[in-house]
Formats: sequence, C-alpha cells, structure tokens
Amino acid sequence: MADENLSWVQLVRRLAIAAERPARTRVHEVPAGVLRAALATTAILHGLVGKQAGLNPMRLAYLLTSEMFIDPATCREELGVVGGDLDAALRDIVEASERRTRQVRTSSRSG
Repeated sequence: MADENLSWVQLVRRLAIAAERPARTRVHEVPAGVLRAALATTAILHGLVGKQAGLNPMRLAYLLTSEMFIDPATCREELGVVGGDLDAALRDIVEASERRTRQVRTSSRSG
C-alpha cells in the first residue's frame, strides 16, 4: 500500500468498492474533536471500572484523525517496496477477511 497516499475517507471508499458495496455507500466523517472527546470519555470510563483497552485511546484518536502520507519513491528506493495494484490488494484483504469471518462463524456454531 505504499503506492498511493489516501485520506481515511478515500481508503474507506476504496474498501467499500473492494467489498462490492453499493455505489451509493456513503462515508461519514466524524469531526476530530468529537472523536477525541468520545475516546477520552471511553478511556475515563474504562479506568473507573478497571478495564484496559490494550491501546491508548488518545493516541488512537490522534492516529485516526491524522493524515499519514508517505513518499512512495522513498519506499521503493530505501525499503525495496515494489509497486502494485492497490485496488487488487484491497480486494485480497476483503476476501481474506470474509473467509476468516466465515471460518469463525462456522466454528462457533459447531462448538
């Protein structure tokens, strides 16, 4: 996925296409402040009941509200990343996820 720089909205839209969702599938953006407040509240509530999310909700909020762009040329030159078809890779991810979901559902019914 080092071929293109995508915003989160663009990535979710491309995943929807890869999952063969209807063309009318809408991606709703949550304002950064709202997401940060919701995750901060979640962190406080979890702390009060002794739960731990396994990751820092505030760092997650930052990650989900930041655009993370890379230089594809640097990826190719420094890391040896070879370009490919991003849409094909997204389809592969969706198919693998769907296969795994079917496996989990099947095993939970038989167990």
